Amino acid sequence: ASGTVTVSKTHKELTTLAGVSTSSTGGSVHNKQIKMDDYITVIPAQGKAANPPAYYNESIRFYQNGATLTVKCAEGAQMTKIVITIANNSAGDGPIAVTGGTASALTSLKYTITVNSGASEVVITTKGTDKNSRLYVANLEVSYDILGNSECNHPNTVTETVPPTCTEAGEVIVKCADESCGYVISATEGEPATGHTYED
Repeated sequence: ASGTVTVSKTHKELTTLAGVSTSSTGGSVHNKQIKMDDYITVIPAQGKAANPPAYYNESIRFYQNGATLTVKCAEGAQMTKIVITIANNSAGDGPIAVTGGTASALTSLKYTITVNSGASEVVITTKGTDKNSRLYVANLEVSYDILGNSECNHPNTVTETVPPTCTEAGEVIVKCADESCGYVISATEGEPATGHTYED
């Protein structure tokens, strides 16, 4: 849809953004404010579970008995959809409860959450009570609409090219040229990440 942006991060990328090392397993990401981009922040938390959410090779593990993943959207945007891809592990697929949205049934290792209209926060909670009902999050994808000036029809547009970094792909952004509006009409992936160049 016009104006919709989708940001997607693997469990490893989320862990790195949280400032937690991915060189060993079991690194806690409890209560870390993880900024996926300028609008979306996610906060994994222990909740009522016995153990905190933690990084493992295949996923961030959210333990049974009420660990939570909170997804927040800043002013100026409206979340529409959240897609959780779980690790290919029969012990880590929920079930989940959702506040602020409605989750689909688990399909092809994915939960698709339709965000309630106007909700700026969605909380995903592990519902199960045994180790087979943990939630192993391998990838998190959040879609949202940038809210522009509702009286602007965006007659003129500008295209901005964001260069890639070593670890992030570039982006091509088309938005309204009126600076008082700034509505993002489209945001698509540009040049791939360049990778690291090592020296002595």
